Amino acid sequence: MEELKLLLKRKYFITLYWIKEKDGGGYWFAYHPDFGHSACSATGDTPDEAIAFLGLVRQDVIKHYWRMKKTIPEPSVFSFESCHNKE
Repeated sequence: MEELKLLLKRKYFITLYWIKEKDGGGYWFAYHPDFGHSACSATGDTPDEAIAFLGLVRQDVIKHYWRMKKTIPEPSVFSFESCHNKE
């Protein structure tokens, strides 16, 4: 159980973006790339809401992986520069 507690404390990179209404959205979409685009994602009316929901989803996903004895991905290391084009 100690290992699960440590796994639940891991910090994962978050991708967050706005889904336009014309694209069927009108909400914020957040996900953890380390888990895949749809394995660990959430939506919200605000960026903070989407990120808060994502935290709850991540906890459930990690607990599910733990129970199913699936490999829980290691958090990737990203830098700010790796996420933006340099000019």
